[in-house]
Order: sequence, then structure tokens, then C-alpha cells
Amino acid sequence: AIEKFIMNGCKKGDLAIRIDHATGVLTFDSDVFSSARALHPGSGAGSAGTEVVQRLQSTPAEIVRSQLTRLSKALYITCQYVDPTFNEDRQKAKLAALKRAEAGADKEHLDTIARSEVIQKMKESAANALAAKEREEAQKKRIRQQELQAAEVQRLADEQREREARRIRQEQEKVQREEMERQLKELKQGVKGVDIDSFDINDLDTGRIRQIKLQALEKEKNEMSEKLRFTAKRIDHLERAYRKEELKHLSADYDAQRERDLAAYEKTKSETLRDAEEKHKEAVALKHRLSRLVPAYEKFKRTVTEQRHAEFEKRRKVAERELNQKMEQRRREVKERMARERQEAEEAAARAREQEEREAREAEEKERADAEKRERMEREKQERIKSREEAAAAAEKQRQREEEAERRRAERKQAPAAASGP
Repeated sequence: AIEKFIMNGCKKGDLAIRIDHATGVLTFDSDVFSSARALHPGSGAGSAGTEVVQRLQSTPAEIVRSQLTRLSKALYITCQYVDPTFNEDRQKAKLAALKRAEAGADKEHLDTIARSEVIQKMKESAANALAAKEREEAQKKRIRQQELQAAEVQRLADEQREREARRIRQEQEKVQREEMERQLKELKQGVKGVDIDSFDINDLDTGRIRQIKLQALEKEKNEMSEKLRFTAKRIDHLERAYRKEELKHLSADYDAQRERDLAAYEKTKSETLRDAEEKHKEAVALKHRLSRLVPAYEKFKRTVTEQRHAEFEKRRKVAERELNQKMEQRRREVKERMARERQEAEEAAARAREQEEREAREAEEKERADAEKRERMEREKQERIKSREEAAAAAEKQRQREEEAERRRAERKQAPAAASGP
């Protein structure tokens, strides 16, 4: 905004400042070619009175700046009158420039289109490269975040495993201590001859406790074996004495036992025969009573069988009817489904044909539009060529008219000289 303000001020003549973009320096002029308003700080750009004074009388700086312009204009007009070939050269240069412009217009147009395409491709490639770079940076950022998350998850998992292992060790130590206390308590209660108070629980382990227990059990076992040996010896002597005494009464005891067994057998035999006879009588009586019910039973059985058969036939017919109805319904559904699928296939084919026709119409319209565009561009090109030719013809006519006017002026100048010569 500041640079634009300075340039506008210099253009209007309000400021005399030079800008060096390479060094970034502002230079304020103070020679005769500088603005008069820039030399007088009191003259503001918006002062109407000062502008009126400057328009009424030019300053030396303005005179010096406009002197070369007036001189160049005067020399240019003088050349037109003094040198007749000046206009011819100017017209030839103009025609040559028009021909060069006409010859290079199409090429310049094609070059412009090519440059536009190259610039567009460069923009697209730059945009694609920027998008690829952004995607790559986003991918790298996402990978870094995933790695950080994975590291954090691994760290938390390691801490969790360490806490779990520490808890398990503490639980194991607690269980081992409780087990040792329990084993010591059982050893104290179950095994005699072991002084538990003389051991320190911190110096013991399960193997040591097991060894102490085995030693105490072995000692107790040996003592018990010794006691059993003496007891067995004493019982053996007593049993031998009993058997020697029993030999004297063995025959009498055998006879008494035989008589008791015979009496028990006879009693059991008579009771068994009596029970069998009573059961036979009851079965015969039951047979006589039930024989009167056999016809009624057979009739009831036939009735029930017939009823069940009729019910079965009825249910079978109902089931067959329902089965036939379901089969018929299934056939209708299959036919409807096949008809629906056939209709959908036909509709899809119709849509496909419509799509192909629409695409063909669009392609034809596009081709026609391209052809019209090419024709329009060709007409515009021909019109440009025609307008250039007309401009060239008009310029040629103008040049001829100017040459004719110049020739006539020369003839008029030569006529008085020829008349005054003789």
C-alpha cells in the first residue's frame, strides 16, 4: 500500500522518490529534474491554491523536463516535411509489423494455449505433489501416533504384568507361609514327640517340615510296630489256649447246631409251601373274575382302535390338504418370483439400453458441439484474417493517398520554381 502511494505521488508529480528494490532503499531527488512540490515541504498534495499557481507559471524543473518532449515533437514533424521517404518507411514498417503480427498471431495463439496447458499441468503436478506430500506427512504422523500409542500400550502392559507378577509372588509367599503354619500345626497336633516351639518358622520350608514330619512318623511307626509285636504275641498265646479248651466241646456243639439247622429248614419249607398254595388260589380266583371282563375289554379295545384310526385318517387328510396348499402356495411364490426377476431383468436391460442411447446422444451432442466450436473458431480465424487484410488494404490506401498528396505537394512546390527559373 505504501509503495503504491509513493508511485501514484511520483506519477502525479507530488513526490520525487526513487525506489531501489534490490537494496530496499528510498532515494529523495533534489536536482532540477525533481518535482517543485517535492522541493517545498509546505506545498501539500491536496492544496488547491498551489496547484492553480503551478498551472499558471511553470517552474524551471518543469520547463527542463518538457523541453526535450517539445523538441522531439518538433523534430518529428520536421522530418515528415523535409524527408518524403520518412512516411514511406513508416508505412512500410507499419505494413511489415502488420504482416509479422498476422503471421505470428496463430503461432502466438497456439503458443499461448500450449503455455496455458503447461502452466495448468505444472499447477496440477504441483497440487498433486503437495497433496502427496501432505498425505505422506499425514501417514508419517499417523504412524508416529500409532507407534507412540503402541509404546504406551506396551509400557502399560509391562507395568500391569510386573504388578501382576509381584501380586502373584506375594500371594504365593502368603500361601506358602499359611501352608507351613498349617503343616506345623498339624505336625504339632498329629505327631507326638516333636517340639515345634524349638523351630523358627522363617528358617523352615516345606521340605524341611516334610522331613521333620517323616522323621517323627518313622519314629512313631517303629514304636507302634514294637507295641503291636508284643500284643500279637500275647493274643497268639491266648488264642492257642482257647482252641485247646474248645476241642473238648466241639462234637456236642456240632450235634446241637445240626438239630437247630434241621428245625429251621423244616419251618422254612412249610411256610414256603403254604404261601405258594395261597398265591395259587388267589391267582385262580382272579382269573375267574377277570374272564367276565374280557369281552368288554376287547370291545373297548376295538372301539379305541377304530376311533384312533379315524382320528389318524382325519389328521392325515388335514395334513395332506395343508401340504397341498403349501405346495401350491410355494409354486405360486416361485412363479411370482421368476416373473418378478424376469421383469427386473427386462427393466435392467431397458435401463441399460436407455443408458447406452443417452451416452450415444451425449457423445453425438459433444461431437456436434466440438464441430460447431471448431467451425466457430475457423470462422473467427477467417474473420480475423479478413479484418487484418481489410486493415492492411485500408493502410495501403491510406499510404497511397498520403503518397499522392505528398507527390502533389512536391509538384506544387516545383511548379513555382520552374516558372521563376526562365
